[in-house]
Amino acid sequence: MTHLEIEAFLEVVRCGTISGAAKQLYVTQPALSHRIRTLEGELGYQLIERGRGHKSVELTEQGRAFMPVAEKWLAVWREARSIERLDNGLVLNLESIVSVSTYILGPALRRFLREDARVRVKYQNCRSIMGYEDVAMGMADLAFISDNMFRRRVETVPAFREPMVLVMNRDKAPEQPVHPTMLDPAREVRMPWNPECDQWHDYWFGADAMPTILLDHMAWMEDLLQDEGAWAVMPTSVARRLSGAVHRCPMVETPPDRIIYYLRGERPKPLTDVFLQVLREELQKMPELECYL
Repeated sequence: MTHLEIEAFLEVVRCGTISGAAKQLYVTQPALSHRIRTLEGELGYQLIERGRGHKSVELTEQGRAFMPVAEKWLAVWREARSIERLDNGLVLNLESIVSVSTYILGPALRRFLREDARVRVKYQNCRSIMGYEDVAMGMADLAFISDNMFRRRVETVPAFREPMVLVMNRDKAPEQPVHPTMLDPAREVRMPWNPECDQWHDYWFGADAMPTILLDHMAWMEDLLQDEGAWAVMPTSVARRLSGAVHRCPMVETPPDRIIYYLRGERPKPLTDVFLQVLREELQKMPELECYL
């Protein structure tokens, strides 16, 4: 399967006729038809209806299903070709767990990009295990994760530490320090922040405790905490960004602090150190965080 065959198929669909597509691609109709038949032979099914009476192109059911696949294939091919125009030393492939990207990395990333107009960043959210895999395979230069694991060819380094705090609806929050035994586990809005927090949770509430809702992102957290009796434990960096409708409560027997680590490969790019330096300066503006960079 080549990009010429994929391009031929998509152009036929766009133009509606073989003749129109052949004109746009500057090839003969037989040559274009050959590309389509070659593609069908490689796929093992027919893409275009053939027979008398078809003045314009009609796709088979498989052809319609193949359309989005063909578009993605061509987009990936074009992206791959564009790599030759890049100076790989000026591209930082960055990954992070969502809570760090949402509440920590933004200011550092903006400064990093402003300081050198040639620099480009490719970013994606990841889970900790995915960060290890991508750094080991060279698909990511730097990843920020919460679960300390082991992976060959990957260096795991503490980036910063932050306290975990209790957050409740401001109108219902008690004035005295809250002990875990005072909390109703059925009213919890829970996020799996890191293994240490999970262990704390299992100790006080049991491994089978069922919260109101178990989330894998923060998008709904603040809305859900508006309900009476709702509570959540979260990192300081998240709590400090919530609105005045929710309140940080003093707590005894708090969960262990969360440590965020960064991952890098055996041969880190110079850009990784540049970004880490910018991040260090931004973290120092957050007094509740202990920076290790």
